[in-house]
Amino acid sequence: FQAEDGIRDLVRSRGLGDVYKRQDLTASKRLPKAIAELREERVPLNVTISSDAYGSAPKFDENGSFIGMTIAKPTSVFEVIKALYFEFNWKLEEIIPLFTENPAKVLGLSKKGKIEVGYDADFLVLNNDLDLRYVISRGPIFKSPDWLFKGYFN
Repeated sequence: FQAEDGIRDLVRSRGLGDVYKRQDLTASKRLPKAIAELREERVPLNVTISSDAYGSAPKFDENGSFIGMTIAKPTSVFEVIKALYFEFNWKLEEIIPLFTENPAKVLGLSKKGKIEVGYDADFLVLNNDLDLRYVISRGPIFKSPDWLFKGYFN
């Protein structure tokens, strides 16, 4: 699979797919289209989507040439979720596993990725516009609409 707009390389050999970005952080705009095309082509969506929030990210010019490094933003994940939901009319039950269950499986995180007895109590609570309202990690609240935990995560 080769998307025309810079997202490339669906790796099928292991039965797991990774869609790589080639254009700066605009991939959050292109990724939903690439994922929607995969679904239309009936490619199994064994895809994982995640963010290296605040980590290093390559930056490319309009020709796809590497021009330096930038900082990855955590908001890109929400942009992809919102686009799949609002623009491509996916159900949340189809979207959420791409960000939760699939990455947990690939990374071998046996207590992550699902809401189930015995799993870590990690939740993001979103409003109807899919804006982040609460972050709960292993039980404690780390973010609310009026408050953000500052310090080291446990």
